[in-house]
Amino acid sequence: MREARETRPESLRAFLDDSGLDLADLYTNNKSWTLLRREAGLLPREGSALERDLLKRVRAFMHVDDVERSQAYREVLRDGFTWEEGSDAARRYAPMLTMALFPRGGYASARDAVAALGPEVEFRRELTTVLEIALDTATYPTRPMDGRLGTLPLALHARYTREELLTAIGYASYDESRFPSVAVAGVYYRPEQTLDAFLVTTNKVGTGFSPTTMYRDYAISRDLFHWGVAGRDPRGLGNRPALRSARRAGLFNRPVRTRAQG
Repeated sequence: MREARETRPESLRAFLDDSGLDLADLYTNNKSWTLLRREAGLLPREGSALERDLLKRVRAFMHVDDVERSQAYREVLRDGFTWEEGSDAARRYAPMLTMALFPRGGYASARDAVAALGPEVEFRRELTTVLEIALDTATYPTRPMDGRLGTLPLALHARYTREELLTAIGYASYDESRFPSVAVAGVYYRPEQTLDAFLVTTNKVGTGFSPTTMYRDYAISRDLFHWGVAGRDPRGLGNRPALRSARRAGLFNRPVRTRAQG
């Protein structure tokens, strides 16, 4: 805060450059660029209650690393954005953006959730900058999904939060009033895509794993993956028909449970 008050940086990028910090350093303990400026007297002292809640979610977007999703999110966050005039891509990705911002729900549709963001100017500008920086510093190249999975708003090798992923595959849905916060399973069957989505953590270290879930999940080859089943609810597999029918299996892997983004 002292550095922000003394140097009065004009932008988040300038502050990171001047301070030597990166996004992960800034977005800890519910801190944010907007709150930092408010505390340093560079903005009016108080924002809205909604702004405070939204700013706690900014860190959940530090991973966005594919161009289409980043551009669509930034379009939705743009000053003057309207649902009617927005691009098809913006409307397609808006549910993922808003479910990640409001994982417990609170709005009847993505359109309503987007409208609630309109007055939160400082939040929208901050998240837009974070998305730009995240894309600029992305590590792995991504590419569109092919085949029938190409209809989903997902990219191969891209990174997603649980909220984004569950929305992309259709589990989290405004139409069905089902939100990411209620999802606890590791397997999701989506009949619309005939898809079994497997959510896997390969390096089970730290807290959050019971003795019955410490099975080994690992890649055997480019085409085979060992997925342990001890302690898993067999109902989530639907009797494993994905292994013997036209249903497809989608593997969504994270190396560890918690990263800098949470």
